[in-house]
Amino acid sequence: MFGGNFRKSLPKRGIKKMDAVITGFILGGIVASIYGIKKTEEHRVKEELLHPKDISLEKHSFASIIKMLVLGVPVEKPEKPATLYSKFLSFFRWNR
Repeated sequence: MFGGNFRKSLPKRGIKKMDAVITGFILGGIVASIYGIKKTEEHRVKEELLHPKDISLEKHSFASIIKMLVLGVPVEKPEKPATLYSKFLSFFRWNR
């Protein structure tokens, strides 16, 4: 009923379609990441122009500055809250 040529070409067509779909996903991801990087860079530059800030200056209270100058005590940095990843690691960490 069906020729042998049809049976051989059917899997090849399926492979070609899947190859086109996968290639489209990969190329689409590359283009989207380039576009996203460009947009975030533009947004960052725009925000820096609107709200300039000096990163080297940290906000400290007057009391902490006096304590550092008079007593030589280093300024205390506030602790960052634990992230979900660090909590996960500490939960499964081996007892040492």
